[in-house]
Amino acid sequence: MNKLTLFAICAATAFGAEALTIENVVARQRLPWNALVDVEFDLTGGAADEKYVVELTATSASGLKTYVAKSLLMDPVVGPGSHRLTWDLASDYPNVRADDFEICVTAK
Repeated sequence: MNKLTLFAICAATAFGAEALTIENVVARQRLPWNALVDVEFDLTGGAADEKYVVELTATSASGLKTYVAKSLLMDPVVGPGSHRLTWDLASDYPNVRADDFEICVTAK
């Protein structure tokens, strides 16, 4: 896979938790161009001992195509703090090529 460019990051949201926010979302495709996408974010506002399931979705073609990250290389259950999830996009969607991906991070 080559030439996947992540141009935008969706406003991150959180469900089912009061005052839980996701901020500072950054997504980068690994170099040399391959299908691994690193998504970094800060989860704030939850209790220190609480854990939340993080989900990644992406849209392309001006929002007409939606992709759900199922192949994550690490556990998506996290507590408050700074985190990185790596999505193996080619495992979920072989041969996808796009230059207008928008990544959205949610927690519940």
